Amino acid sequence: MPQIIYRMLAIGEKAVAIRSAVLGCWRSALLDAASAGILCSCLNGSEAPGRRALKLCGFLFVAISYPGRPRNQGLEFVAWERISWRAAVRCVLWGISTAASAVLVSKFSHQPIELTLDWHKAALIILLGPVLEEIVCRGYVLTLLLHLAKRTAWPFARLTAVMAAAVIFAAAHVANAGITWLQLGCIAAMGCLYGALRLNYRSTAAAVLMHSTYNLTVCLTSWLGM
Repeated sequence: MPQIIYRMLAIGEKAVAIRSAVLGCWRSALLDAASAGILCSCLNGSEAPGRRALKLCGFLFVAISYPGRPRNQGLEFVAWERISWRAAVRCVLWGISTAASAVLVSKFSHQPIELTLDWHKAALIILLGPVLEEIVCRGYVLTLLLHLAKRTAWPFARLTAVMAAAVIFAAAHVANAGITWLQLGCIAAMGCLYGALRLNYRSTAAAVLMHSTYNLTVCLTSWLGM
C-alpha cells in the first residue's frame, strides 16, 4: 500500500509539473505577444500621442512586472532586466543631476533648451521617447556593437562600443529644429552615461529610467521658467 501511494504521489507531481510547464509556455507566449504588439503600436505615428502614451505605459507595466521579458519576437536583444530599487534611485538621481547640469550649461552658453508646453508632446518626450530611443540605441545597437567588440582583443573595445552608440544616438537628433553643436555634444555625453548604466546594471531599463528622469527634469525647468 505505501508503494502505491508513493507512485500515485509521483504521478501527481509529474502531472502538476507538466501542467505548470504548459501554462508557463502559454503565459510566456501571451506576454511576448502582448509586449511586441503594444511596442509596435507605439510606433504607429497615425495614433494620437495620448493613446500611444497609454499603450506605452501598458508595455512598461508588462515589462517591469515580469523581469527578463520580453524575450521573443526579436526583442530578446533589448536586455530589459529588472533592477533593484537602489539602482533605480541611483538612476533617478543621475537623471536629475545631469539635467540640472545641462540647464546650467544652456544658461551660461545662452542656448536655452526650448521645449513645448503641450502635455501630449511632453508625454512623448518623457515616456515614449526614452523607451524607444534606449531600446534602439542601448538595446539593439549597443548589443550589436558589444558583440563585435568581443571579437577584438583591444582592451577598450567595450568603451568604444558605448561611445559609438552614443554618437549614433546624437546623430539621430541632428534633424531637430534649432539643434546646436553644443547640444549635440551634451546628447552624446548623455548617451555615454546611458550606455554606462546599461553595462553596469546589465539592463536597458536603467538607461530608460535615467533618460526619462532627465527629460522630465528638463521639462519641469522649462515649464517653471528656470
